[in-house]
Amino acid sequence: MSGLARGALLALLLGVAAPAQAGGTYVVTSDQPAFAQAARAAVEALPGATLLRADDSAKVAVAGADLVVVVGPLAERLVGSSLSPTAWAVAILTPRASSLPAARSVSVPVAANPTEVLGLLRLVVPGARRLAVFPANGSDTAALADAVRTAGLEPFLPKPGEPFPAAVDRLVRAADVVWIEETSSVPAGGGALVVKSAADLGKHVIGPNRATVLQGALYAVVPDPAAHGRAAGDIAARLLGGEKIAGVSAPEGRIVLNAARARALGVKLPQAIAARAEAIE
Repeated sequence: MSGLARGALLALLLGVAAPAQAGGTYVVTSDQPAFAQAARAAVEALPGATLLRADDSAKVAVAGADLVVVVGPLAERLVGSSLSPTAWAVAILTPRASSLPAARSVSVPVAANPTEVLGLLRLVVPGARRLAVFPANGSDTAALADAVRTAGLEPFLPKPGEPFPAAVDRLVRAADVVWIEETSSVPAGGGALVVKSAADLGKHVIGPNRATVLQGALYAVVPDPAAHGRAAGDIAARLLGGEKIAGVSAPEGRIVLNAARARALGVKLPQAIAARAEAIE
């Protein structure tokens, strides 16, 4: 790590913003543990970057920046209001990144990569044949259905305009496993309804987050902050090198497993999967 990056990292750990510079590259984050972890990983992957706390002092720095990595929604909103029109932004651990200029920003998806989720499903529940999916808002449902078919599963999705309770009842009954792709896939409180409906019929649920696993979903693939930070640093370096990047896939996530639910349903994880899973009761 460069001396500049080490100094910026120390500043973050001490809770003091690093001094701003004209131009250059920056990583802006709040001090929540997951965001701070991602920011440290981004700085390590992007030599020469300055690490800044997401506060008013960061606005001055990013106004003249060449590139900014923004970590989390607070940093995204702050940077979006101050970023130079000629600068690039790389957003991580923020669901929408709508505050940033679409033409000059790259957002690393928060939702798990469908290929990873589906590959894991084939290992964890090898007998599954039918998968119901509640897609994230804005998802390409045709591409998602194709990915499900490629994984050897028959897809079931909500119908346009179908009331959510009716969709839950129909899809849970039709499928062996139900996947909630992202928190935006269901209305507030909808995850609990999906989990309960599936549990009543002895079906599996793949959740979008730890909270859904605590409610009774079998497992979820959640963001790994360090992996997101490394991905952001790599993307930033490529952008600074002049490469054109239209979109990226989510990096490998962490598995959160409901161990009690797995035992109740007789699910036995392959050792390689169990080794990288966080088991909760």
